[in-house]
Amino acid sequence: HPLDVTKEEQVDALAGELTTTGVHIAYLVNNAGIQGAGKLAEFDSKTWNRVVNVNLNGTFYLTRAFSGDMAERRFGRIVNVASLYAYHPGRGQLPYAAAKAGIAGFTRAVARDLGRDGITANTIAPGFILHDRLRELFGDGDWDRLVAGVPVGRAGRPEEIAATAPEASRQRTRLRLAQCDLQVGRYAQARGGLRAYLDSATERLD
Repeated sequence: HPLDVTKEEQVDALAGELTTTGVHIAYLVNNAGIQGAGKLAEFDSKTWNRVVNVNLNGTFYLTRAFSGDMAERRFGRIVNVASLYAYHPGRGQLPYAAAKAGIAGFTRAVARDLGRDGITANTIAPGFILHDRLRELFGDGDWDRLVAGVPVGRAGRPEEIAATAPEASRQRTRLRLAQCDLQVGRYAQARGGLRAYLDSATERLD
């Protein structure tokens, strides 16, 4: 179903349509996200607003739209995808870091507000994950540096992060890290890849 997560009327319409047809969403994964890089003094408001709207507002709109039905049915599992940039942002990633940090805080607030309604809310915060769009941003030298900085010697894969969503939905408290063989559940161990990425991103901005 095509959906622009930045349009709350579209999100609300989808939720209403599903409810009308007898479809009840018990598991919700908010994963829509975009980035926008630049220097603070030169950063344009359009890019800032777009990144925050997709990442943070989209998460809010979808959670709001489906949480009411979850509460009525006394069951709901919400998983929001943040990023290690929420805790250790790279240079130039101003709106992305702000939005992802917002998602982390929003998730904690949702967990507190809706816990008594049988709803849990958790956060997955991936580190350096290989996907086509990211691969296109870096030359071979930069890419090698990124991979060398990851403790297990490789980037994570999207399917590994996807596999953590069912686990996160079973948790009663929030998760800070994806559980996979790349990131073995320890915050410090995931930082190697992040620091390498930050070094490369800094050089590209300078």
